[in-house]
Amino acid sequence: NLKILNKLKEDFKQGKTLLMFTSLQSIGLILRNAAPMVVSIIFSEVMWGRYSMFEPVVQFFSALLILSARNPFIVYANEERGKTGSIRKTFSVQCIFLAASIIIFLFFLFFIPYLGRFIPKITGIKISELFYIALAFFAFLIKEFASNLFMAMNQRLRYSLIEIIFGFLTLCFILLFYILNWVNLNSVF
Repeated sequence: NLKILNKLKEDFKQGKTLLMFTSLQSIGLILRNAAPMVVSIIFSEVMWGRYSMFEPVVQFFSALLILSARNPFIVYANEERGKTGSIRKTFSVQCIFLAASIIIFLFFLFFIPYLGRFIPKITGIKISELFYIALAFFAFLIKEFASNLFMAMNQRLRYSLIEIIFGFLTLCFILLFYILNWVNLNSVF
């Protein structure tokens, strides 16, 4: 009977952790996806259109340079942690990959003349506003780096908190800029 009771306690503990993880993930996703809806309410139609074209540029580079390394980092970090108890080698490789991604991103954004003119042409964004694409990319990079690190260390609840924190901060900045009447494309990114 004691074994059964201990097994039930362990199952309940795991279920409670899963429920907490799922709840925090849901809150984080709601906050993250609320930002475009809030922006659509407070922007003019023209500004919303420009924002709508701005976001895919950031997402394209993020998917190409950051998200492509997410699963391999988590898998290899878990394997290394299981063997050695640390993730130093995998972490070092991830840092090198992110540094290379930053260099590639900046090269494509600022140093390739064709792309430097292509992005403003298809999005209506001024060349001077490419700086804000870079800021949005770096914010996404920081969020993903922290999220990946927590998942690699099997700290799911902290991983979920990253989504909540970044979603909350994004909404706070948008609302603050709106209240202060600073709402324009430059201030959102």
